[in-house]
Amino acid sequence: DGLTIEQLEALARMVPTKEEEEKLLNYDGDVNELGLGERFVKEMLNLPLAFLRIEAMLYKETFEDEVLHLKKSFVTLE
Repeated sequence: DGLTIEQLEALARMVPTKEEEEKLLNYDGDVNELGLGERFVKEMLNLPLAFLRIEAMLYKETFEDEVLHLKKSFVTLE
């Protein structure tokens, strides 16, 4: 199987700001001097639309639960 919802949520929280993204993309020093998290995000930035893909996978995994929650809310309103 694929990644769990918890793993996808953790990855989604790692999305860098535009400023962080720019700094990591322009970093030309020794990558071993970066922290583990920064190295991981720097590698993720090399993958086309990586963080958008993570958001899409998370949405897909949680969609049915969200629909059920909304249906229950509508029943309560009736």
